[in-house]
Amino acid sequence: MSSMFDVVKDTITGSVSATGSIAAELAEKLKSSFEESLKQVPELFEEVLEMMSNMVTEVWNNYKEAVGYVTENA
Repeated sequence: MSSMFDVVKDTITGSVSATGSIAAELAEKLKSSFEESLKQVPELFEEVLEMMSNMVTEVWNNYKEAVGYVTENA
């Protein structure tokens, strides 16, 4: 009976140790992934600003064309 408890105890201890090791490795990967993502934020921000600028320009051009069309056909 005692040896059975020893086996169970060793199994649980090994599982906890392995789980801790896996959790530490996962935390390190998440940290490095997060740091890499933060490096890309300025580039992403710049691209979003460019996209918004293009959208405003297109809306303005469409407005001018619509006003010109109405002016010519009124």
